Amino acid sequence: MLELLLTTYAFCYHFQLDDPLIQLVEDYKWIDFFDFRWKLGIDGLSIGPVLLTGFITTLATLAAWPVTRDSRLFHFLMLAMYSGQIGSFSSRDLLLFFIMWELELIPVYLLLSMWGGKKRLYSATKFILYTAGGSIFLLMGVLGVGLYGSNEPTLNFETSVNQSYPVALEIILYIAFFIAFAVKSPILPLHTWLPDTHGEAHYSTCMLLAGILLKMGAYGLIRINMELLPHAHSIFSPWLMIVGTIQIIYAASTSPGQRNLKKRIAYSSVSHMGFILIGISSITDTGLNGAILQIISHGFIGAALFFLAGTSYDRIRLVYLDEMGGVAIPMPKIFTMFSSFSMASLALPGMSGFVAEVLVFLGIITSQKYLLMPKIAITFVMAIGMILTPIYSLSMSRQMFYGYKLFNTPNSSVFDSGPRELFVSISIFLPVIGIGMYPDFVLSLSVDKVEVKRPEVAKPCVKIVLEAVIVDLLDLLYKMACRHSDSNRDALALLPKSSVDGENKTPHHHNTYQYAWIIPFLPLPVPMLIGLGLLLFPTATKSLRRMWAFQSVLLLSIVMIFSMNLSIHQINSSSVYQYVWSWIINNDFSLEFGYLIDPLTSIMSILITTVGILVLIYRFWFTRPVAAKACQKAFVTNRVGDFGLLLGILGFYWITGSFEFRDLFQIFNNLISNNEVNFLFVTLCAVLLFAGAIAKSAQFPLHVWLPDAMEGPTPISALIHAATMVAAGIFLVARLMPLFIVIPHIMNFISLIGIITVFLGATLALAQKDIKRGLAYSTMSQLGYMMLALGMGSYRSALFHLITHAYSKALLFLGSGSVIHSMETLVGYCPKKSQNMVLMGGLTKHVPITKISFLLGTLSLCGIPPLACFWSKDEILNDSWLYSPIFAIIAWSTAGLTAFYMCRIYLLTFEGHLNVHFQNYSGKKNTPFYSISLWGKEGAVWVMKMGIILELGSKETWALLLGVFAIFLHTRTNKNFSGGKISPIVATLAFYNLVCYFWGKTIRNRTNSYGSFTLPLVKNSRKVFEYKKGNTNTFNLVNDVKEQNRDTTNTF
Repeated sequence: MLELLLTTYAFCYHFQLDDPLIQLVEDYKWIDFFDFRWKLGIDGLSIGPVLLTGFITTLATLAAWPVTRDSRLFHFLMLAMYSGQIGSFSSRDLLLFFIMWELELIPVYLLLSMWGGKKRLYSATKFILYTAGGSIFLLMGVLGVGLYGSNEPTLNFETSVNQSYPVALEIILYIAFFIAFAVKSPILPLHTWLPDTHGEAHYSTCMLLAGILLKMGAYGLIRINMELLPHAHSIFSPWLMIVGTIQIIYAASTSPGQRNLKKRIAYSSVSHMGFILIGISSITDTGLNGAILQIISHGFIGAALFFLAGTSYDRIRLVYLDEMGGVAIPMPKIFTMFSSFSMASLALPGMSGFVAEVLVFLGIITSQKYLLMPKIAITFVMAIGMILTPIYSLSMSRQMFYGYKLFNTPNSSVFDSGPRELFVSISIFLPVIGIGMYPDFVLSLSVDKVEVKRPEVAKPCVKIVLEAVIVDLLDLLYKMACRHSDSNRDALALLPKSSVDGENKTPHHHNTYQYAWIIPFLPLPVPMLIGLGLLLFPTATKSLRRMWAFQSVLLLSIVMIFSMNLSIHQINSSSVYQYVWSWIINNDFSLEFGYLIDPLTSIMSILITTVGILVLIYRFWFTRPVAAKACQKAFVTNRVGDFGLLLGILGFYWITGSFEFRDLFQIFNNLISNNEVNFLFVTLCAVLLFAGAIAKSAQFPLHVWLPDAMEGPTPISALIHAATMVAAGIFLVARLMPLFIVIPHIMNFISLIGIITVFLGATLALAQKDIKRGLAYSTMSQLGYMMLALGMGSYRSALFHLITHAYSKALLFLGSGSVIHSMETLVGYCPKKSQNMVLMGGLTKHVPITKISFLLGTLSLCGIPPLACFWSKDEILNDSWLYSPIFAIIAWSTAGLTAFYMCRIYLLTFEGHLNVHFQNYSGKKNTPFYSISLWGKEGAVWVMKMGIILELGSKETWALLLGVFAIFLHTRTNKNFSGGKISPIVATLAFYNLVCYFWGKTIRNRTNSYGSFTLPLVKNSRKVFEYKKGNTNTFNLVNDVKEQNRDTTNTF
């Protein structure tokens, strides 16, 4: 610890960030014959790895505190390894670099062979053979550089950099150095030592291997291959690019098959090394800065993951994932930290990995060395790798922390992390978050060095590129605003133009609303305090649950008031209210923060705050182990759309050179009008942008996550389906409308996806027995209406239906939660029974208020006037007739199906008799018409049922005839017939009568089948739910579910 403090003080106090030359130089003559000098020095490329080495080594020493066998020797070897690594990063002499490179091999070998697992000797021998073999090539390269061009060997690094070599010799030297660094990195196919070494080493040794030793190879590629041998590097860079892309896919595909937890983490290190290779081979300043940032970022993340895996092993004595399960219940703190670092590993925005990988992407896009098609291929392969990363990362967390396998064996000795583990985890997590929020702190260390050492490559100024990366990415998040007009396709400029000339800027206060900062920032303190409290003081935080809930509702209510105030200003005037300020760094680098509030933003702010308040006030939840799989499915599916969105953003950045909406729209419109773009490439980029909206708004074919998301708590379901996540996709398309409408065929594609989603969601909702899944497919269908409207150019009607549907669906989900809790008093905690509508019925007298609210939401969604959804849906259907009669017919028919399945949900739940006590119930027996899927094997059975109309009683016959007559009367009496006017009211009336018709037949059949019954008395006992037992973990795992319903829970 003292050494780390002294090192940090020396570098921070004496190191000059604006000086690109070597600093803190130590130069002593050692051997006269070879002109060998003890020369150490630090520059912008090496200061990051040096500080990382001191930081990780200090924490690894603290992590090794439980080591009691030969502890003095253990810590001595760790410090010896630290000395070799520091010497390698700071050496300014090639022979000294080789000596320091070799110095750390023996300590690693002893740490592996003496404090490893059962196969420690095998893994240690394999490690020493691989690395010693690579060192032979390193020595050959060092001698080749030192002996060329001079009678006396010259090993000084500065002299070697200025030396010119024949191309053939440079290629040979490059290959020799590359093999040595490929072994240490590792790079395919020289990586096989890494999984075995990590699998057997002590976790403190793994921290040093993953955090530092692997980074020595990447540092060598930059310091020697790239800096000493630039011509050979330019020749080999395409091959490095190919190897990097293969490595990303290979490691991400191999990792899920690993049973050993530490080996799975090891393969993630191999995958991340692929991004470093691609950044180095991009031949751009941006890509190289991304590679350097990835070296530092993965040094933190990899060390943290191995530390948490090791602390978990110390407690449960298990290392194979298929033997684990349920670890989150006894160890919530370890679970929280492991999940957080897993999110950082898969490049979650706001963490260091995201910034590093985005910089690598931008390095490829802005590279002048590669043609367009190779760039597209490389970015797509990288995106696939980043999509595969959540699969093995989240499955690792799911297998380790969820389920109940550990409860089959005594686990009284299992305990959560103590102060030491918590200190190490938080110490690593803080820089991960800090770099993710403010990456310029790290990038500023190497930016000048990157500029100075690579002058031969013509590239844009790195500071302009870095500002475009950071400023414009923030603009993309905070300045998402543009006005849309049907008569004017050009985007309006809403923000002052940001400049990159390095001059001082003054904050813009024109049309500024001084309280605008309240809207995004005021609700943040409470969840941050709750999360910190659950991590540090879980028992006290849980006991103050109601107090935290009150504060959350209060703050969100304040935000809602300000949102409404802004909307009133928007109604009274067309001014755009903004709050923008500048953050100037050293009068050279400026970071602008801001957000714009136009009518679209005002609508979304009111929508999110009001629905959020309803969810917080009326809150309840239940938990289920299979929710972990649903979570992984939702994350991966949305990850697919997110990286499509990222690729689309990078594509338009490559075309226009800007991320800012105003500049992007103006430049792109000029290019389109002058016919200066490749329309095929532009259409591809637009489809990729739209892919983000497809995933977020659950459009076909990325809709599969939405029904499974019903495994979560009901208030979260209400919030996701009503106002937040699914609304984000609609908002994105609405915001990018000025871009989409000038691209041929993209609007047709949007409307096609919308109409497919409309019909598919409605037909799938017909067959659902789970009440929440039925509402989920209903949400999918209604989102399809909104996307259809956007594709038709009906901007206003899409946003109108977004608002009306949000409130109606929030009401339905909250009502379904009340129904589920009522059913749990009868069937216990069993979602398969408490959410099954077939077991419900007759709940009107038990929950009358819930019945009324649910009925209002149902009628609104069905389109019954004068409720809200009637007006919005009617406008969409009316516009659909003007756009395409085929789309209009499908949309009109689906409006009828909406009334059909919504009335089915209502009737099954609240009308008739309570069916849960029928002992001879069978899901396949006496299946009614409204429970048959149009997509299943029995999809044609409903045609046979329609052939027995004359056998029905008079009430059902009149109901059917009344529905048909309503449509006939409407078409005859309206001379100016418009297809949109027949819906949704007439379609709703017709299908509602069809429901009554088949409902009467079904009830009669059920009565005849089951006969009379008596509802048994329910015991007057109050059920205690898990969130009241003080066991409210991050994902609300339940301790005693297996005792309540052993036959209904799935473990994994």
